[in-house]
Amino acid sequence: MPIIYALVARAQNVLCEYTEGTGNFMTYSRAILRDVDERNHPTDTRNVFSVDGHNFFYYTYDGLIYVCMCDELFQSNVAYAMLLETKNEFLAKYGQKGKTAIAYAMRSFDTHLKALMLKYDSVKIDTKLTQVRDQVKRVKNQMLDNLHQIMERGDKIDMIVSKTEKLQQDALTYEATAQNLKRVFWWKNLKATLVLVFLVAVLMWLVSSWICGFDFSKCNAANVKKEVDSVGTAAAKVNLPFTNAP
Repeated sequence: MPIIYALVARAQNVLCEYTEGTGNFMTYSRAILRDVDERNHPTDTRNVFSVDGHNFFYYTYDGLIYVCMCDELFQSNVAYAMLLETKNEFLAKYGQKGKTAIAYAMRSFDTHLKALMLKYDSVKIDTKLTQVRDQVKRVKNQMLDNLHQIMERGDKIDMIVSKTEKLQQDALTYEATAQNLKRVFWWKNLKATLVLVFLVAVLMWLVSSWICGFDFSKCNAANVKKEVDSVGTAAAKVNLPFTNAP
């Protein structure tokens, strides 16, 4: 059945409970009762805990806690409607006795829990607005719980501000480091370019030295003219037309 488990308790004392299933949900329910009791909710408060794929809906009223565990897709408004009727029937049957009764003193109410679970298993209330409101309230309560836990751990507002400032300082340090790295890589690229230019110049010098000699004597104007004249003389000897260079 979608509604798997239900109970009525005062603080952490279970007065009655009913289930046809098996599992560790009873252990979860005791932890939830302890948490609800420590929060000291005002009367007429309802909320939900999500545990291991199930939702524990609870409703507090006049010192008593009414709980039911459902599948996670079970409609919250149906669950709260069941808890409200459970409260009405329990008070009609026992009045104020639940405020002083010992654990499991109202065991006879188990049959009423079973009947209510069967009744609301087949109830389908398709009210989108109610579902949205419940979801918003659930998120709000979760945020409040998270804030409450932060405060309990001693993580005060000033500590949060200090951590925020540290994060900002770390971000500035990271940015400065990035700029320094950028400059380092720029200088490395410049040095590599200069080395490449130097190597090209050396290579050109070696090639020109090999062609013209290390003192470039083979490539000056006088030697070039002398070479041309010698070529012209050789050409004249073999009766070839040749014109000396000016």
